[in-house]
Amino acid sequence: MPKGFPSHIYQDLPVVGKIDPTSAAASAVLTSDAVDMEGFSRVIAVVAVGNTDRTVDALLESDAASAFASPVTITGKTTTQWAATDDNTIKTIEVAGEEISDAAEKFVRAKLTVGAGGTVTIVSATLHGVPRYLPGAQLAAVSQNVF
Repeated sequence: MPKGFPSHIYQDLPVVGKIDPTSAAASAVLTSDAVDMEGFSRVIAVVAVGNTDRTVDALLESDAASAFASPVTITGKTTTQWAATDDNTIKTIEVAGEEISDAAEKFVRAKLTVGAGGTVTIVSATLHGVPRYLPGAQLAAVSQNVF
């Protein structure tokens, strides 16, 4: 590897957002941290659903502000719905900066919507970004990188 380049995957693809693991209530809406796309060329959301008796929808949204007062679903960045029997599965959603239709909407986040019915465990949802400049800054919630 050339001198000056990161030698660890966590530097090349840092964790930049998350949804905490939870046992989600019926009709719950869960959102991740906002990711400022000015610092990243691409972002991927990795969503893991554990035991579920409900449907789960996952998508990426954009907004001009990190508070997401007027979020817009990014076209084509919605997974197929998890069925109530899709236990212990993972889906990913990836977006490049140029795929966001309005250039002013520089913030991206993941959004999960849980259907009505039984129970669902969101095992994890993390967003990883491809930094425009290396090494990439990592979310403060990451407490350790072992290599």
